[in-house]
Amino acid sequence: MEALKLLLPSEDFELTYPVLYTTTKLGKKRLWACWLDKDDKPVFYSTDGEVGGKLKDASCRTFKGNTRRSAREQTEDWAQKKWIEKLDKSYKPDSKDIQGEIIYNHVAPPPEYIRLMNMQNNFYINLEKSILDEGVKNPILVVAGHENIIAKYKLPDKMQKNISKALVCNANGGSRLWIAQKYNMDIPCLISDFADCFLEFSAISEIPEIIKYYKYPPQEIGMNDDGLWIRNLPHIHLEGTTK
Repeated sequence: MEALKLLLPSEDFELTYPVLYTTTKLGKKRLWACWLDKDDKPVFYSTDGEVGGKLKDASCRTFKGNTRRSAREQTEDWAQKKWIEKLDKSYKPDSKDIQGEIIYNHVAPPPEYIRLMNMQNNFYINLEKSILDEGVKNPILVVAGHENIIAKYKLPDKMQKNISKALVCNANGGSRLWIAQKYNMDIPCLISDFADCFLEFSAISEIPEIIKYYKYPPQEIGMNDDGLWIRNLPHIHLEGTTK
């Protein structure tokens, strides 16, 4: 890490994206890191090299913006894209980097699970293509500030200590959320808010009103002590199946 600090703008500079590591076939540990300009200029920087050795001089890429996104937005999108690309190449944060592990677990589903699903029916391949072509058609379910079964057993210990700050996609939409995060896409959400985190948004308490937010409604929908639940949502991104 000392070699990396020499490349950063200042000693107190904080990385937006955690440093990523991998182990080569020869058993050597390598790191990859990226950061944005400290003065908010639209410049992306990255470096890589062997841990304990000399890192490459930081490479940079400057963005100019367009009619859809500002230069800074382009820079941030590019940083997220390049960081996620490294995850696909078996890079991940250090196990001692708690914040890095939290981000990693939110962004990257277990590779083995993805591999098995793709072997069965190209699940993630088809889902990703559909979302990129057509967007996300139905909202995902999110729970804020509630200790449900997923929060209790899946969230990191640090987050469990203050569950009121937890925001979990626990029952429906995790795969769509993963793809949306991968490409920095907006995604519609229905939030069961137990901690008054989203008071600025309209409250919905009647099932008929909730159904209006679905382009393809589920066969069953209701509310209980754990918030909103649904069953048999049409898999409109994967024609011929339901979830």
